[in-house]
Amino acid sequence: MLPSVVLLNPPGTRAWLRDGYCSLEGRWAYRFYPMDLLVQSALLRGKARVTVVEAIGARLSAPAALEAVVAARPALVLALVGSASLAEDAAFLDRVRAALPGCRIVVSGDVAQFSATGATEPEDDVFTAIPAADAALLDFALPGLLDALAGPPETAAGPLWHRGQPRPVVAAPARFAYGLPDYGAFPAAGYTLPYAPGPVGSPLSTYGCSFSCRFCNTGAVDWKVREPEDLAEELRWLDRQGVRHHYLRDATFGADPVHREAVLRVLRDLPGRPRWNTFTRIDLFSRADLRALARAGCAVLQLGLELPDEAVLRALRKPLRLAEVREKIGWARAEGIAVCGHFLLGVPGAPPLPPAAVVDYAVGLGCDFASFNVAAPRPGAPFRHEGGFLGPAAAAAAQAGAMRRFYAHPRVILRQLRRHRRPAQLAHSLRQAAALLTPSAPSPR
Repeated sequence: MLPSVVLLNPPGTRAWLRDGYCSLEGRWAYRFYPMDLLVQSALLRGKARVTVVEAIGARLSAPAALEAVVAARPALVLALVGSASLAEDAAFLDRVRAALPGCRIVVSGDVAQFSATGATEPEDDVFTAIPAADAALLDFALPGLLDALAGPPETAAGPLWHRGQPRPVVAAPARFAYGLPDYGAFPAAGYTLPYAPGPVGSPLSTYGCSFSCRFCNTGAVDWKVREPEDLAEELRWLDRQGVRHHYLRDATFGADPVHREAVLRVLRDLPGRPRWNTFTRIDLFSRADLRALARAGCAVLQLGLELPDEAVLRALRKPLRLAEVREKIGWARAEGIAVCGHFLLGVPGAPPLPPAAVVDYAVGLGCDFASFNVAAPRPGAPFRHEGGFLGPAAAAAAQAGAMRRFYAHPRVILRQLRRHRRPAQLAHSLRQAAALLTPSAPSPR
């Protein structure tokens, strides 16, 4: 008989994002499949009876989520945990442990990925931070989760780090494949993007990042590319289901030009010709590259643009040139690709830069959408232990003010009106803009 496994995104008082080794408070306008769990649903196909309890996407209360976990009678629970929601996650998993004392609990997320044996701070040691955890999954794109049912091995192997054992060194293959995720097990209605109405696919074409920006932790994750045919099978299945928009969940799409072309070929060959968005760097692309992305259906590029100060960008190990950024964004928009700029506020040690100046930079670049994030001491980020980060109240005020200033700007409103030629598209855009400006507190059921 196959073992019962629960893939758990715990409930929360906010719309927490915990997957892909990121951890922050999200907005209801920007919700997507939790990547760690989606990939594992594919790797577990035919090997376990899988129940997905996606409490954030389904907006489940803590009692309802716990009831769903217990009802599955799991031998193993894989739970997402995040540094931003750490206290809530630990408390909920304590409740899971009390209700299911014989169940193995494995955690994935930034707290697990960037922990170290013998860390001096409790939040830097996953097994201190999450007392209920039996093991940590250190690479969600690799098989081996079910090995946790056997307990700690005599020698470290695979992607699992067991409580009481030294952290293993996980061998990182150059390529990976995981097959077809069980999309039907996830609450698809709970996922939405500002860029397009309707269902959204969530394929991954690369894992980790090949860059090492000082404010980001993803560069510390071993980078590898997905086998193009494995990606093609997932995209063809989504195409047959009528899914016409995809969020390619790469941290930095297209960093390998050869692999990028293989992925674009797959996208161009899909019968339904879906549209898609992805996160990347603008300095990776020439004008011909951007034209190739547009011809393959790219609708939106999410670009880490950070701030309008080249000296600070160099210090952050992201040496963008502002004139090049402006020129290439113009090229992208000329090819019909909308731009979502991601910007950084409150960089510690940098000359003070008012949020309004960053917003005006975003507007002047021609961004159709924008996300303003406050620099934070993220686990695994090179500048984590530097001083000078904004406190919670100041950070929340800076972010909220920047979002309001951007989305209320007449030039941004005019761009949105020009983009949408159908009433349904305009209505979706207006709803999403409102959701981006409101707090993320869920209405649990």
